[in-house]
Amino acid sequence: MDAHLDGLLDELVTAEPRERWNDVLGRATRARRRYVAVVAAVAALVLAPAAWAITRAFEGKPAPPSIKSVFKESNKMAATFAKALGRRQPKAIASKAHGVIQVQTAEGPLDLWAAPASGGGTCYFVGWQSDVHQTRALGESSCIPGSVEHTRSAAHSLSMSWGGDYVHRAYEVVNGYAFRGATTVHFKLSDGRTRTLPVVEGLFLGVIRRSANSLRSHHGIRVVSATARDRRGHVVGTFSWPVG
Repeated sequence: MDAHLDGLLDELVTAEPRERWNDVLGRATRARRRYVAVVAAVAALVLAPAAWAITRAFEGKPAPPSIKSVFKESNKMAATFAKALGRRQPKAIASKAHGVIQVQTAEGPLDLWAAPASGGGTCYFVGWQSDVHQTRALGESSCIPGSVEHTRSAAHSLSMSWGGDYVHRAYEVVNGYAFRGATTVHFKLSDGRTRTLPVVEGLFLGVIRRSANSLRSHHGIRVVSATARDRRGHVVGTFSWPVG
């Protein structure tokens, strides 16, 4: 991106002497248009949240042994469920586990790791970095079947979970998946606030800081509704919390 912007800026200051006046005017008009394009590009970079830059840096990072162990343990549980239910369950290819999204908080980073599933699909793990140890990790893990990733239904292409824990009581964590080309998910929360999160590799992760009142009352924050959109702004996924 920096090289691209440098190239655009170089075009703006390029000058050739002894041009005819009409040619000069034409070049000036084109330069103004390029200048607007450069300003828009720079503005986009300035307005982009720091969290997005962190996510891009974290994406693709090889998972440490503790995270790979989590996926291996999940595979064992999946095998147990598969035997009990009499059907196949997705299993993570632990050796290909990698970082997807990292969220910075006052209590340290919260990470989302993913690994492809054998036979198609994706398995993921969400955990606080402070809770990750050399041989084990505490957090939430799940697998998404390949059939869900390719669904054509807006109601089935967006799913999420949210909640907090005793150690990190100041935050509610929201995470899940959004497919059909989703790039963002916009949330409406039960306390009236809204949040928009980026979708990376079909997954999203965010934290919601709890108010002092909710901490005292021990009442959590829930997602009332959510809408996933693609890069053109088209709605590709919807979610709403059942009333009653």
